[in-house]
Amino acid sequence: MQLKRVMLREELVKLAGDPLDAILLNYFLNARLKNPFNFVECSAKKISQESLLNLPKNTLYDHLKRLIARGWLNVERRPGHSNGYK
Repeated sequence: MQLKRVMLREELVKLAGDPLDAILLNYFLNARLKNPFNFVECSAKKISQESLLNLPKNTLYDHLKRLIARGWLNVERRPGHSNGYK
């Protein structure tokens, strides 16, 4: 069994002001570095599991909304989906 690790970067905690926001921001930064020319698109459940936060969907959305409000994440409505983001 391979154990996963989550990195909590001090500079992101200071920037974001919240450790959970910092972990999510780091998740998206790493995803973007792996694939710089495409959108990061995945479900809230997948984000929660891969970031090792295992947060309920609504709580995760609250953290993502803060990152979006600060301009650190951009969102677009997914075509053909009434409640999804791209």
